[in-house]
Amino acid sequence: MLDVAEVENLFCKEKAIDFIIDVQLKTDEKESILQNCKTKLFERFKNEQEEQINLFLLEELKFHINRIDKKKLDEWKDCVDLDIIKAELEVKFAEILTTQNYDELLKYYNRKNLYKEIESELNLKKDEFPNFLIRIFQKDEDKRGSFIDDIGLHQFNPPIVEEAH
Repeated sequence: MLDVAEVENLFCKEKAIDFIIDVQLKTDEKESILQNCKTKLFERFKNEQEEQINLFLLEELKFHINRIDKKKLDEWKDCVDLDIIKAELEVKFAEILTTQNYDELLKYYNRKNLYKEIESELNLKKDEFPNFLIRIFQKDEDKRGSFIDDIGLHQFNPPIVEEAH
């Protein structure tokens, strides 16, 4: 199971950003750049907090409605208390922002293309992030393997079985 809300958030994991910095920027200011990236994402999350809570509530409601017997649709009200869930999410999101827990941010931040927020920090052009990685991985299989291991995708990358001759 992935530990991010969106699969694209894998590009924003610390090790992914470190990888890009090492390949693209080759600088000693890695910590500063990494912190700038995190700060941008925390600020955006803070600004979208209410929208994010609403997205979670909507998904929770869909989940519970799909589990209800369609003949008894009014039962959904007994299955889920959106006020309680909303209050729990508000506490969780406030905790993420207060503690600046970056892993939790990526786990709960349900936003496609989040990596676009940090491209400029990594000296990448707009919409270049995925293509940059593809170019690197096509040139260097070791870097591809290292990246896959670093961001935790190795569990989803089955080994290639050689055909018996």
